[in-house]
Amino acid sequence: MRRVLLAATLVSLGATPLAGQSFHTLSSSRQRSGEKELNVKVEFAAGRFHLHRETSGVLYRSRLSYNEDRFHPLAEYGDGDLHIGLKGLTVKSNVDFEKREYERQSMDLGLSPDVPITLDLTFAAGEADVDLGGLNLSSAEIKTGATKSQVLFSSPTKGDCESLQFQVGAAEFRRSSWEIPGAAVSISSGAPVT
Repeated sequence: MRRVLLAATLVSLGATPLAGQSFHTLSSSRQRSGEKELNVKVEFAAGRFHLHRETSGVLYRSRLSYNEDRFHPLAEYGDGDLHIGLKGLTVKSNVDFEKREYERQSMDLGLSPDVPITLDLTFAAGEADVDLGGLNLSSAEIKTGATKSQVLFSSPTKGDCESLQFQVGAAEFRRSSWEIPGAAVSISSGAPVT
């Protein structure tokens, strides 16, 4: 009997969890409380990313699904500064990313259109759909790595956007409807921009 119990214990110690057991979802939001501006720093390591105008009246709302064995969430807010996203636990986490994880790992981020926003977005790998339409942008800097990214303005922005800067790595990068009066737009790219 002791041998059977010991063998069963050894087998259970060596077993790896089934796919999906280490995926978690984190939702966060913040009510507006008199903010005059919002500085948003987004770091997203890998997966599917969607940024858009938030219509519920909150300052921001996010939903993040991630593999906790390889990535950790970022969600810090203080005095109009939001640092949010997903970072790899190791450099290999970003590089050795299997398709089934990529399809499940995602972040949806909605930002208030009622507060001037300075956006700093770094997106390393995966697919991004960034709709800046309707946001009250002061400036935006968007950096992509090995991604398939689309940046669009589905509606006019609010406020006075001073600059839009894009640094595109080994990526497919599409832009759509970019008419921001007064904004200085710059794109540096290692790949074709359409």
